[in-house]
Amino acid sequence: LQRAGRCARFENEKGEIFIYDVLKIAEKELIQIEVETQEDKAELSRINKKYLPYEKDICVKTFDELKKYKTLDGNIPKKLIENILGKTEKDIITKMKNGQNGGFNKDKIVDSWNACQKNHYRNTIRDIQSVEITLITDEQCKEVTKFPFRYQSLGMFKWSLVSWLNKISRNEGPVEFDCSDWLVKRLEPNNIIGEIEDEEEIEFQLTKIEEYKELPNQVFVNSKYFGYHSAFGFNWQFENTFNGSSPRSKFKEKDDQFKPLEKDTFFQHNMGLIGAFEQEFLGKKIDRNDKLDFAFVELAKYIEAPELVKDDFIKIIKLMIVLHDYGKLNIAWQKPMQTYQALKEGIEPNKFKEILGHTNFDSKNENDKALGSKAELHTRPPHAGVGAFMAQEILPDLYDSEFLKSTLSLAIAKHHSSDLLSKKYPKFKISDSNYTEMQRLLDRFGFDLTLSIEEYEGNLEGFEFDGCEEYLVYLFFVRILRLCDQKATENLKKYFNGK
Repeated sequence: LQRAGRCARFENEKGEIFIYDVLKIAEKELIQIEVETQEDKAELSRINKKYLPYEKDICVKTFDELKKYKTLDGNIPKKLIENILGKTEKDIITKMKNGQNGGFNKDKIVDSWNACQKNHYRNTIRDIQSVEITLITDEQCKEVTKFPFRYQSLGMFKWSLVSWLNKISRNEGPVEFDCSDWLVKRLEPNNIIGEIEDEEEIEFQLTKIEEYKELPNQVFVNSKYFGYHSAFGFNWQFENTFNGSSPRSKFKEKDDQFKPLEKDTFFQHNMGLIGAFEQEFLGKKIDRNDKLDFAFVELAKYIEAPELVKDDFIKIIKLMIVLHDYGKLNIAWQKPMQTYQALKEGIEPNKFKEILGHTNFDSKNENDKALGSKAELHTRPPHAGVGAFMAQEILPDLYDSEFLKSTLSLAIAKHHSSDLLSKKYPKFKISDSNYTEMQRLLDRFGFDLTLSIEEYEGNLEGFEFDGCEEYLVYLFFVRILRLCDQKATENLKKYFNGK
């Protein structure tokens, strides 16, 4: 069917499709008789292997079903799929649900959602046997934790590198290996240290890998024991090529990349997200407004809350949006923003009254960078965790559902970063004047809530899920929140024209 789609690609076009059997007539006759000699058995095995990499039974059934039709018009493709693959696929799904399918590992999929590391691809999608290698010196380790992609990497077959590492560990290389030294390290997030523009700034660390079989897909190797030469490449045998490092990456920015953000207020930004949700997800601006109706019905069943209807879910999502940037009202976050914007607009900082969602800071403008440094923009604490904390505080009083408490708060915590470090919230204090902007939003959407305005830092609880069910609900909510946030930030006027 996939190949047939290339025959008549556009409306009103027609084409002929030629379908050939896998086996020749003589071969088909041979597999239908009982063979006795070893020679005939070997020939029979060779013939049956012609179906590989596909299953013989499905190929035979496909050919038989195709003989029943003269065209592939209308719903014939759907009938073919149902008749040929329906039972097989349903059996696989049943085995998955019952944990009987060895090729399906739900735990690995959940781990990949949780850890968000590329090496999970080889465990859940396909077996990726390559690893990206960057050659560095001891002195470059600190630099790499700040700029992980500053140096070029090269790809290599994973198990070849594992073999080399084992040989060096056994002192088979030209340089004696000190067991207290390191051969290969992985890059891991260590801490959220602040925000740059509207994204969390993450501090990384390099961690020594002890078990070479467990290499991630990106590694950093010690140039004391490895080298590179333009004539024969990456190696561990030739000492005269050692103690170098990978060349710096060549990066060319596109003209439309990393555009500066547009200034907006806290209220405007949140209203923009609400507008994006209504237009893009509900369809309020077009002929239909039932885009998520089916999803809402199924979601209510899934979280075992049949009492929740469409209007309830719309209210829940709007509450998630209203809470998502609550941490931006934190004095420690808001004051540097206001100071910067005041300096840029030529206003005395103590006279700047707007409660901001974004400034129009341009990271490529030297004057903007100087003003940002003077305003101490780099000192702003992460903001996402504050909204997540508040969601956990108020949701149990609104809805009797652990699903909603855990998944909505996790969506808010991770609306900028999918990393596990997002499970913390910083110390925050929100002034009365800043809180008026939140009260304005709460009143606008009929939320009779009083939110905490001051708390010490802490950890967000309830994110250790038992299975994949909570993660699936989280993915539904976080997808909406992230897309609305991106769209409203990129084009506020499209989604909110008010003040």
